[in-house]
Amino acid sequence: MKILRVLLLCIAASGLMFSFAYAVDEAAMVKASIANGAKLYVDPSLGTSGKTCNTCHMEMGKSKKEGMMGAKGFIGRKPFPKYSPMPKRVMTLEQMIQFCIVTPLDGKALAWDDQKLTDLTSYVNSIYTGKK
Repeated sequence: MKILRVLLLCIAASGLMFSFAYAVDEAAMVKASIANGAKLYVDPSLGTSGKTCNTCHMEMGKSKKEGMMGAKGFIGRKPFPKYSPMPKRVMTLEQMIQFCIVTPLDGKALAWDDQKLTDLTSYVNSIYTGKK
């Protein structure tokens, strides 16, 4: 019985060491994704038109003024999913980002599991929610 108890303690201890070794700082990962999304927001390489997200959604998406094509910033706006006038249908935020990459930016849609899409979505969502 004593051997079994020692064995169970060893297994439990090794499990704790393993979980600590692979602990993830989730908040830091989200913060990094938002920061990467902010860089992509002003990156003309997402398309071939020379435009960026900031061309239409000015001041890093925080402007209340209209940019190109009547686009405004995201603060105080109705969150997604919502009806979007340009594609004339209800879309999620990810779908709208893809639409903007393909249409105004003249780029290729990103793969749905592409980290760039995740980062752009994280950044724009941070403006809606006020998270930094």
